[in-house]
Amino acid sequence: GHELSHLLLGHMSEQNAIDFMLRGLEVFLLAMDPTEGLLSLGITTLLANARDAFKAAHSRHHESEADVLGCRLAAMACYDTER
Repeated sequence: GHELSHLLLGHMSEQNAIDFMLRGLEVFLLAMDPTEGLLSLGITTLLANARDAFKAAHSRHHESEADVLGCRLAAMACYDTER
């Protein structure tokens, strides 16, 4: 029920859209790098860390939502959720 809840709530679609936008920003900033390398390395590292932190913040919220909906789905299927 938990994993199905992720699909029903659209968590993967939301996460992929955010990841796509952040990677697009990264490519745009790298294309604008006048140093042709030095600044790119710093930008890439900074944006990769920011992307990971953003994902981690949303991940905890998504897991909680999926837990709640998963329990509801199991209860609606008459599964004993007390076990």
